[in-house]
Amino acid sequence: MPHPINKIVPNPRILLDTDVLSEKPDIAIVVVRIFALWASIERRLSVLLVRLLGADAIPAHAIFSILQTQALQTKALEAAAKSILPPEDFDIFNAAMTVVSAVQKTRNRLAHWAWGRCPERPDLLLLGDPGFLKERDTRVAAHYQAMDIEQPVNVLATYAAIQFDPSKFLAYTKADLEREVRDLSEA
Repeated sequence: MPHPINKIVPNPRILLDTDVLSEKPDIAIVVVRIFALWASIERRLSVLLVRLLGADAIPAHAIFSILQTQALQTKALEAAAKSILPPEDFDIFNAAMTVVSAVQKTRNRLAHWAWGRCPERPDLLLLGDPGFLKERDTRVAAHYQAMDIEQPVNVLATYAAIQFDPSKFLAYTKADLEREVRDLSEA
């Protein structure tokens, strides 16, 4: 299970690095498997929608594919299942969707969070919360905009403005990612 990097390394240095996996080919393979397994799950969910609707496959797949977010696709599946399935079967459907929802978290982080590394622990892949990074980037921009070019630079204030909150970066080991592959496979 991933943990915030500050729970693993006291006062970690965090470097955003989109190329972090070039130094970790064994982890890169596991990450690719996560994406491949998730693509398979998404395809199977679209097939499930067609079967639930008893619909012509071509328009049903077309409708499912234009729903751009996983949340919308899940809502469409739930609506179809709720309208068609008897209550006891709908409970089974909900249980299965709960499993799917649980296993998509790491894939979503890999796809949408900022990648980074920690020099103190080069074996880890760091994923930074995009909400935090947006707040940090706004704070940094405001800091630089407020600077008076007539005044000396306040180095401490600049340093404080640009810092990352290490609690907003999850650290993944190869074993963490391998567990995700297992969970996706089982889902």
